[in-house]
Amino acid sequence: MAAVLFLILAIANIPPLVATLLLVAFWLVLFVTGCRWFVAHPVRVFFLPFLGFAVWLTTILIGTNHYGWGA
Repeated sequence: MAAVLFLILAIANIPPLVATLLLVAFWLVLFVTGCRWFVAHPVRVFFLPFLGFAVWLTTILIGTNHYGWGA
């Protein structure tokens, strides 16, 4: 989960501020979900960073290719 947050914040100058804030909010939702599932469903917690990475990558690729985001 920390690696996904690093990816979101490391490229904060590429997407607009609104997109960065939405990605951080999405990461917070994943983090809270992971904290709640940690004891009850530990296997599900393992897959949360992969979901976060997939959403991050899709957002950045679509934004740079279709909306002209760039540094």
